[in-house]
Amino acid sequence: MRLFYTIALLILVACGNNKATYPKLIKTDGKQVSLVFKNINFFDGEKKSIQIGRDVFIKEGRIEKILSGDKNRTYEGYEVINGRGRYLMPGLIDAHVHIQNNGSPPWRPVKNNIEENLKANLYCGVTTVMDLGGFASKSYKLNERVLKGELVGPNIYHSHIPITVKNAHPIPAAQEMMPYPLNKLANNIIPTAKDTADAIKVIQKYCKQKIDFVKIIYDELPLGSAQMKYDILKSLIDQTHQQGYKAVVHIGSVSNAINAIRAGADILAHGVVRGKLTSKEASIIANSKVPVIYTLMGHQLTADMLEGKFIPSSLDSIIMPQEILESVAGKAGKQIETFEAISKFANTCLTESKDWKHNVELLIKHKATILVGTDAGVAGAYAGAITLAEFKALSQHGIDNISLLRNATYNTAKAFVEDPKFGAIKEGFEADLLYLDKNPISHIEAVFNPIMILSNGIKIDRINPKEPIKN
Repeated sequence: MRLFYTIALLILVACGNNKATYPKLIKTDGKQVSLVFKNINFFDGEKKSIQIGRDVFIKEGRIEKILSGDKNRTYEGYEVINGRGRYLMPGLIDAHVHIQNNGSPPWRPVKNNIEENLKANLYCGVTTVMDLGGFASKSYKLNERVLKGELVGPNIYHSHIPITVKNAHPIPAAQEMMPYPLNKLANNIIPTAKDTADAIKVIQKYCKQKIDFVKIIYDELPLGSAQMKYDILKSLIDQTHQQGYKAVVHIGSVSNAINAIRAGADILAHGVVRGKLTSKEASIIANSKVPVIYTLMGHQLTADMLEGKFIPSSLDSIIMPQEILESVAGKAGKQIETFEAISKFANTCLTESKDWKHNVELLIKHKATILVGTDAGVAGAYAGAITLAEFKALSQHGIDNISLLRNATYNTAKAFVEDPKFGAIKEGFEADLLYLDKNPISHIEAVFNPIMILSNGIKIDRINPKEPIKN
């Protein structure tokens, strides 16, 4: 979606002189706990039912063991939390973020504070993110710091700057936003493939980066701009698979989605936001078993901004600096019109939004896997808060609670990683957990207000607002 200006915005935000004051969101000592949830019920991220009355042991950042409850058991060496009547579930996974952006708009870039953005994810229960567009070396280093305990934040899986073709998305908007002379170098900074033979070389070079998956752009964005040809897309995906990686393909239209699936895409980044799906087309997407990261709310917020109707949510107001919110709220958001490529996309969102509900509901009807992903980090889409907004929107569009919970946890882990050890409550898996006061299957709103969050076995306590977060 709005990745078309992510690269330029990365540069603008990194160099911006404007600073923002971030609210204090969490408290933690940063140490991995030895902890047991005694007599707890849990949704494991995979099964379609709740497991009742278990003892879940946490040690050295992992789920050490899961045992049936035993009133005679001793727990020496562990902090004990009596979980009777309460629930555990895996931490949420946002399947599409840009962690190197902070949500400030290009017309008023605010100097980035990645550490605060990572904390905002944890505050909202997001313990893993899939970074789909930024500099791989930076994302890799950030994740290394998280794993070493030097930085408190979610686990980060990432691609590098997405692969495109000359003058195609995200290049047009990057050129109009980058300062001179960088704007003249956009086609060189962003990886581009000239033809099928060049695609092989591009992927080989791309995979020398420290990446977890490959991101490819297959979209006409904005309308009228260049778009990758199918044979180049197919060559890129084939070579990606030969290199042992999964291919995440950015799409926008019905034909984009179906052709990307035909070419072998492993995941579709964004849903069909241009055009109205037929039942047959929705069936093709669903039956392919290729997961779709819809980013529904991110598109809607772009349309709202263009009309001067963007209103920050209550959660946005809790986690984000007012300096950033004020730059996009109400009439301030209409400044999106001053950037030609972005404005064209926003107008497309506004025009096409009439079909989004139909498209999402039709995919759900055909049992497509719709992952919870957001484009967090671009203007109006704030880390963590937009994840819960997308979660709520998909629920309102008819996805059942079990599917929604699975798609926000283990199904995303499996989509991106061959043999994941996160996203589920299983022995040996990472201790990324939400401790809830209600059953999330029957009370989906419980996900919005966890009692406690564990990230890599580190206890995260939220500095809560006076009122519970509204789902």
